[in-house]
Amino acid sequence: MASQEDGMVCLTRRVWLLTLLILQQVVQWFMNHSRKNKKIHIPGLMTKVTLSKVIIEEKRSEINQEVDKLSRADRGTRVWLQHYKKGLHNVTAGLDDEEIERFEEIRKRWDKEGLPSDVQAR
Repeated sequence: MASQEDGMVCLTRRVWLLTLLILQQVVQWFMNHSRKNKKIHIPGLMTKVTLSKVIIEEKRSEINQEVDKLSRADRGTRVWLQHYKKGLHNVTAGLDDEEIERFEEIRKRWDKEGLPSDVQAR
């Protein structure tokens, strides 16, 4: 009976050592492949929200329609993405002063309170 218990202890110790070795290798990999400048990101505290970010979030469907019209390609393809900046510019250029003021108020609120959870999820 003692030899069977010794065998279990030995097996358990091997499994533990193997797990420890794998964990060390994973930690080493992350240390080798992590960014050098580690920045702490705390939502709502250190996030700079731009007016462009607010426009992209609030006018997402209009921007996508404009890019679809410009590119005539499937959404997400390389051709479609090449026209995204132009579509964003066209939608932004078509905004009136009231909409810009409303987006500026949203930007200030997002700067103060943090991004809404649905925006953070994207």
